[in-house]
Amino acid sequence: MKKLALIFAAVVAVVTVSSCKCCSDKCKKAEPAEAEAADVVTPIDVVEQYLVDKIAPNYAPGQFSIPVTVYSTIDESNPEEPVVLGDFWILNYNQAGDTLKCVSGGNHAGKLVLKKAEDGSLAVAEFEQVADGSDNLPSAKRIFGELFDAFAAANSNQEVRDSLIKCAITDFVKKNDLPINFFQDYGWPAVKIER
Repeated sequence: MKKLALIFAAVVAVVTVSSCKCCSDKCKKAEPAEAEAADVVTPIDVVEQYLVDKIAPNYAPGQFSIPVTVYSTIDESNPEEPVVLGDFWILNYNQAGDTLKCVSGGNHAGKLVLKKAEDGSLAVAEFEQVADGSDNLPSAKRIFGELFDAFAAANSNQEVRDSLIKCAITDFVKKNDLPINFFQDYGWPAVKIER
């Protein structure tokens, strides 16, 4: 299995943080060099677009849907069907002045099997999600297998997740040239983003 490594604070995990290209050493992009070209679509790009298109509409709608990859590993041993294991978030926001206010969203960890189309593009063919409730731990162990400890370390680190969410929002604001200086979760103070 092709593994990409990145160290976040005290967490050492096999990760790809593709939704974050912006703001600090804690959230540097870790993807193959050939994927840095703007026109190359990576498996993580496909997964994040799937989150926006297929998962975000299951939540209360917002003006903007922002995907966040907290942890992932990609098995490209079969280039026709790459497999992505990861801890992914989708967050929906509305703009209020210079602030993005979170209206909904959630965590969607699991295994995504991608398939290559005749034109060479990739699409998500199946998504096996980690279960909720009492089935959460058994399903996560089954899905992540030998990578469960790395997934659990990344999944349980709130500081890393918050940093990656901030980076993903900053990237989104810059990419879309939005007049945004803050983002805010319901009941929490607004957080300034780096411009």
